[in-house]
Amino acid sequence: MQDRLLKWSKHYYKLTVDYASELENLCRDEYKHKRLEDRLNRQRDEIDYIKTVIPQILTNIEEIKSILTVKDKILDRDEDFPIDMPTSTKNSEDSNSLETAEPLESTIVNRQNSIVKEESNTIETELTLAQQEIISDYYHKPREFAAKYQVKIANITKDSINSNRGNEEKIVVLEETNRGNYWIFIFGGCTYLVPVEDKYINQHSYTSTSTIFEGHNYTPDYKKIQLIKPAIVSIDPNSNPQTWRLQQQGELAFL
Repeated sequence: MQDRLLKWSKHYYKLTVDYASELENLCRDEYKHKRLEDRLNRQRDEIDYIKTVIPQILTNIEEIKSILTVKDKILDRDEDFPIDMPTSTKNSEDSNSLETAEPLESTIVNRQNSIVKEESNTIETELTLAQQEIISDYYHKPREFAAKYQVKIANITKDSINSNRGNEEKIVVLEETNRGNYWIFIFGGCTYLVPVEDKYINQHSYTSTSTIFEGHNYTPDYKKIQLIKPAIVSIDPNSNPQTWRLQQQGELAFL
């Protein structure tokens, strides 16, 4: 993991130097302006992507260190409390010993898992390749996003908002509209939902947004929204206008 971080850092440094050099050439030679501008844009996108990758790599390194620390603690506990397995020269007794060993081994594994869960304070969000591509396009190609994914605009229905008040188990239904807070689209065989780009979420609308997305660090004066994971919805083929039902919450961070 550290080698990978070093590789990305060197690549980032090289891109930065190349970027500065190309910028100087751009000022000197107007004839090459268009070609150099395209190359600079591609390099800028690469630099932005690397900036997002490096913190994740550092986070992964810290998580691995945490897991290794927990593993060392487990090994120390196992040394303090060794498990003595019964031995016998008879085949029947050997078979019984093996049968006894399996649940004991399972107990050790369960104990390790419980310690890891108790001592690890970070939870990594697992993303599919399709979800990673969606998030990348959402940030790096916002102007092209709606056209590429052929999005439909939607909002939570008023009936859904009213019926969910005071109910612990919430059923979220969205309907297609000309002006709404969410984009819905099909990609990779799944129907996804993301917030409309640059749509401000005030305290009132955040109440309904929080039923679709798990929000982190929301304050009314946030600067921007970070899409961590898109939500997943299912379509109602018999509805008119078109409606969708929430199947899986997404995640947002407010920065």
